[in-house]
Amino acid sequence: MLYNKFGRFIVFLVCLVLAPGCQSMRNAKTARILTISGNAKITQQDYRGAMADFDQAIKLAFNYAAAYDGRSLAKRRLKDLPGALADAERAIQLDPKSPSAWKNRGGAKQEMGDLSGAMADYDKVIALDPNFQLVYNNRGNIKVALGDFDGALAEYKKSIEMNPKDSVTYNSRGVLKNKKGDYIGAILDLNKAIAFDPSDSYAYDNRGNAKGRLHDYSGAIADHNIAITLDPLNGAFYNDRGNPKLESGDREGALADYNHAIMLNPHAGMPFYNLGRMKKMQGDYAGALEDYDQSIKNDSSYEPAFTSRGNVKRRLEKYSEALIDYDRAIALSSKSYRAYACRGFTKNIIGDTDGAISDMEKALEIDPNDPSDFRSRLAAIYHDRSEARFLNNDKAGSDLDLKRAIELEKPVPAATPPTPLIPPKRVPLA
Repeated sequence: MLYNKFGRFIVFLVCLVLAPGCQSMRNAKTARILTISGNAKITQQDYRGAMADFDQAIKLAFNYAAAYDGRSLAKRRLKDLPGALADAERAIQLDPKSPSAWKNRGGAKQEMGDLSGAMADYDKVIALDPNFQLVYNNRGNIKVALGDFDGALAEYKKSIEMNPKDSVTYNSRGVLKNKKGDYIGAILDLNKAIAFDPSDSYAYDNRGNAKGRLHDYSGAIADHNIAITLDPLNGAFYNDRGNPKLESGDREGALADYNHAIMLNPHAGMPFYNLGRMKKMQGDYAGALEDYDQSIKNDSSYEPAFTSRGNVKRRLEKYSEALIDYDRAIALSSKSYRAYACRGFTKNIIGDTDGAISDMEKALEIDPNDPSDFRSRLAAIYHDRSEARFLNNDKAGSDLDLKRAIELEKPVPAATPPTPLIPPKRVPLA
């Protein structure tokens, strides 16, 4: 009897000592299950549901790195970028050899505009795991933002070699090819993105943009329609659909789309830019100026908005203000043919012939095959300066200007016409 009592007492003491450890093990197991559930909800785009799972996992196991890592991604999807960064940093503190944690911190930095910091984190991911495929896509996106298009293409190529069915990278490369003017190549990549993920609304929208560049306006509108069906609250898709409507003559439809885009996101710059473009086409320069002002207020990094506003100011004979806008456009994009050309036109109006020629020659250096009457306008300025120099007894300078004017007046060989667009097979929605 005494033994039994003593034995039960010993068992009680053992359980008392081990109970916290047993509970901790149970908590850790539940935290792992919750983290797996949270990651699954992210793939289903249930980001708030994922957050709830990660929060509970962290309450049960506050040092569980994977839960912070997952919550970082969920916060980034919900645009809580400071929170995403903090969680990724905590995950790295707990597990500095986790490639996913470094990738998520790089993603947060990238969306916050810290491109060099993001690239450093992505380099760390590759050092830990050279086969972490998606990070090559992210590095490519950073290189696009920095203007290193060739470097970006190399990153996308590496990503696709590692996963030939990755819709994300095909979409990214399609966007870059669109930016480079390779619209056929863009469409081919975006066709693959859609084939591998028919629910990717951005791939349809980007393909619509490429088709619009090839003047396939009905095809462009059809793609934008699908993008809007998949994501009806994305204001950018309405803005993009407005463009082929405007180019095809449906101004009322374009206006409705631009206004709807503004209703969904009043802080976006592009819809106001496009409204300004419409009003300028209609000769409503005062209205266009208001819209360009709002576009720049919402997004001061878009070079065409400054160039377009400068053009309206030039029309209104506000030449000094126009020059300021062209200067800002060139500061944003030193390869903007249009900004240099328009600044040159304006300088010529105010009598700055040397400045006009310098800017217009720079524009021709950027795009030597401009199809407009630009070359003849520049030739006329050289003729004027040649005559002025001759009257000022500068015969050598006059002869040089005359020679350059004659060169500009020579016909430019016609550019090779684009390959006709072959309508891609439509991919059914999943």
